[in-house]
Amino acid sequence: MYGIITGMGFIGGGTIFKNEDGAKGTATAAGLWNTAAIGDSVAYARYEIATILSVVGFIILQFSKPFKPKHSRKD
Repeated sequence: MYGIITGMGFIGGGTIFKNEDGAKGTATAAGLWNTAAIGDSVAYARYEIATILSVVGFIILQFSKPFKPKHSRKD
């Protein structure tokens, strides 16, 4: 399990890109961590935790769009 946690940290960190406007890809990184946590829960036969993580992750990623700031492109 510790190897999965470390690996997902590196993969999640690689999905975050920083620029002058802020950081992008944080939701992708959070989704990857959530997916790894679901996989670990299933591997340890903790299906109730996997179900809760799946539902909460879906709700957050599906309905968080209105809270994201709108950025205008600078061309």
